[in-house]
Amino acid sequence: MKNLYETRLFEDRKIYIYNDIKDSQGLLFIINDGAMIKNIENNIFQKLEENLENIMVVFVDSHDRFAEYTPWEHKSTVNNVDYYKGQGDEYLSFILGPMLEEIEKVYGLSFSKKNIFLGGSSLGGLIASYGLFEYADQLGGGIFVSSSYWYGGFIDYLEAKDISLEGKIIYMDVGDLERPGRTTMGKDIIKETQKVFDVFLNKQIDPENIRFILQEKMGHNQSFFIDRIYDAIIWISRDRRI
Repeated sequence: MKNLYETRLFEDRKIYIYNDIKDSQGLLFIINDGAMIKNIENNIFQKLEENLENIMVVFVDSHDRFAEYTPWEHKSTVNNVDYYKGQGDEYLSFILGPMLEEIEKVYGLSFSKKNIFLGGSSLGGLIASYGLFEYADQLGGGIFVSSSYWYGGFIDYLEAKDISLEGKIIYMDVGDLERPGRTTMGKDIIKETQKVFDVFLNKQIDPENIRFILQEKMGHNQSFFIDRIYDAIIWISRDRRI
């Protein structure tokens, strides 16, 4: 099987790039948790090649998810980490600044801001959602899969942020089997995701440009996330189907 993506190292960080850009109207998807593709070989890229054109997908590795994918410091919910470090601002500044500039330089591209989408799953979806609100004038929308909206103060932040999502395109979902039996943060992830969806609607997004799916028989597992990210890319890129 031919290799459908290339791996690059930028400032000691691996990024995995699938490139099928045809012209200046191409879409760019920047997806957190790049390491998730290592166990799936070319599956997602093969499907993209067969079904879409004029897109680029960049999966970005994380040095420390608990630091880079959190917007502010918060007490941790995992045993081996005391606090989420809240270094999301630095991470977003990097991927939407120097990293994006390097990609455009290497490939001779200049993406329209409305055609750049930021996405991720779990904590990666959390920081992608935060990124959309902090960089609204630089992004066309986002992909938020099983996002960690339980994070302390996050929904309050979304509600309070003075922002319009008019013209943005958003895909979001959550599994119906998320966090079974959990009694701490994350136990109400379905309700929290629904509440975030309602917040997005209240920020002037066109209802036709937002999709919210309750995934049946799906838990909080990375093996489920990659296929749903593919579905999101397909939905957002619906006018670029082959």
